[in-house]
Amino acid sequence: MRLLIAALAILAATSARAQDVPIVPAGAGGRFERQIDAKTRSDGFGPGEVAAFRRAISPIIEQLAAMPAVNAPPAPVCHRLKSWIELINPHGVMGAEIAVMAPISFGDGRCSRMTGGGIILKVNMPGAGLDPSRANVRRDERDGDWYVLAFKPARNPRLVEYELNGDDYAIITHGRAPAFRPVSMERYLREKIEQARRDGADIVVRETETALAALSPARRLQPACMVSGYELSANPACPPERTLVEFNPAYFDRSRPTDVQLLILGTPVHRYHGEDDAKLASRTQMWKAIDRAALAARVR
Repeated sequence: MRLLIAALAILAATSARAQDVPIVPAGAGGRFERQIDAKTRSDGFGPGEVAAFRRAISPIIEQLAAMPAVNAPPAPVCHRLKSWIELINPHGVMGAEIAVMAPISFGDGRCSRMTGGGIILKVNMPGAGLDPSRANVRRDERDGDWYVLAFKPARNPRLVEYELNGDDYAIITHGRAPAFRPVSMERYLREKIEQARRDGADIVVRETETALAALSPARRLQPACMVSGYELSANPACPPERTLVEFNPAYFDRSRPTDVQLLILGTPVHRYHGEDDAKLASRTQMWKAIDRAALAARVR
């Protein structure tokens, strides 16, 4: 998972912000640590709301902390359970990162401050599973990019799994609204026209306007179907894995900004840099041991 690997690297590299959250030994002879964010303010929300959000994510943190695969890593592996409440909340709800990371070494009774990789959970942060560099259509940041996602067959209506350029993602939703919605043919073509105008591509503007004018009213409303990254299919019967979609802007209930409404789980598919056999085995065991049903009960 390229995006997840990048996210884990960011978690490891941003030591300045991590230093604001104390690291506390919590077991396994010092090889299990906690670094839990206790901030009281976040952009747009007061101390009471931040405290309510911390209470909402606390059961998720404690679920991970109670897992033997997390709190009793095999020597000499270290595990650090950490959380971070986001300072900026673009979707009108509070967001957080919760992770179990592997410090790079253990010595003199302490785990190294520097970490490698691990498992990560993103709370109310849809961008965690969408890499802008992999978008089929880049748009203004306020509007959100459009993607073709290889959706997997739904085993549970609240579990969304998809592949993006060989990377796997699992999203637990609240179930009241879809996490993604199709982009219509008309919206796609109008966006293409606007981008071509900004680029001064007059021929593309004329060709796309002609294509849009030729569509029937019903066809305009059908989902845009992509043959390849940027080529539109003429086939009206579009399979889900070729449908152009966007994150649903109506997904979040902004009247409940402190609730856990979306969870994204991830871990690198392959070894991260410096991950030896012991760390890989430990991370794999943690990933398999996560009780996803219990996590789903926290999403509301």
